[in-house]
Amino acid sequence: MRVLLFTRSLDTGGAERQLVLLAKTLHSRGVPVAVMVYYGNGPFRSELDDAGVAVINIGKSGRWDVIRFAFRVVQSIRQFEPDVIYSFMGANIIATCLKSFFGGAKVVWGVRSSDMDLSQYDWLSRLFDRFAIGLSRFAAAIICNSERGREHIIRQGYANSAITVIHNGIDLDRFMHTASSRQARLSGWGVPGERVVLGIMARIDAMKDHATLLEAVKRVLEVHSNVHLVCVGSGDAKLQARLIQQTASLGIQHSVHWVGHSSEPFKDYSAFDVLVSSSMTEAFPNVIGEAMACGLPVVATDVGDCGRIVCDCGWIVPPKKPEALAAAIGQAIAALPNWPAQRSRKRIQENFSVDAMADQTLSVLDAAVKS
Repeated sequence: MRVLLFTRSLDTGGAERQLVLLAKTLHSRGVPVAVMVYYGNGPFRSELDDAGVAVINIGKSGRWDVIRFAFRVVQSIRQFEPDVIYSFMGANIIATCLKSFFGGAKVVWGVRSSDMDLSQYDWLSRLFDRFAIGLSRFAAAIICNSERGREHIIRQGYANSAITVIHNGIDLDRFMHTASSRQARLSGWGVPGERVVLGIMARIDAMKDHATLLEAVKRVLEVHSNVHLVCVGSGDAKLQARLIQQTASLGIQHSVHWVGHSSEPFKDYSAFDVLVSSSMTEAFPNVIGEAMACGLPVVATDVGDCGRIVCDCGWIVPPKKPEALAAAIGQAIAALPNWPAQRSRKRIQENFSVDAMADQTLSVLDAAVKS
């Protein structure tokens, strides 16, 4: 079975991380696999190159590069001759609309969101969402990475009987605690070593709701003056400027560090004491599984499958509630001296391995090809 993975880019993100993990795992098992992208030179490109996974760069020149883009997509698919195309996000629509031009390859959709507030995004995103609902019946199968995501698309009106859930896989060889990374990271960030470090690993985006987290940290600092918040991730520069202004208005600017994109997140987790996720919407956030693989306690909002992932290895609170978030962070800090780090890692090992994700994905793709 020849597999083509099709997505927008190889930029930093949870969906991209899972695509790269899947591609590398399939390639290591001898499955003929390639990754096709609109834009080909994101941070994850080198990881695929190093693993020997072929990357097909369509080279889309912009939003309105449509006809040339479509031609190159069809041409590339014909050259690779896949049995199945596993597409993600906007590529779901592209692959389905062009299906009649590239032969008998089946198209399987990947859906990796849950309860998205599309009012926060542009009109084209909302239009694509409507298209997806209408075209969903033509997918050979739909794979969601969370139970909440599956429930969400069914409520939206996705008309497809072959909707299944395959949770993300966490690379346990990559994500593990290393004591030597802590001091190096804290020194680089300018955080004194004796501080309690709260970490958020998220792009700067309205849906990640850093604003509520900052409100919560203000409350935490009133009780625990030695706390520092480290925000790892890049994104919307205008939003980040507003968030920095918010820290000043709250009087917590000296306890909040914005460190931008990280190419080695496993070292960042080793410097954190508590991982915090304040999102308003998620499906299966990789960062929670990665932090747990590193033994961290997690405080997360009750969105997507966060509760299913964390279970008894952290605290789950309602979204957009700074008081509840602050209280849970306080409980996590109090639990740190006796925190059972191995229990968190064991939960990921037993429930969210990369091999399990790959096995289940191959099973769905194989069934789609034979359907």
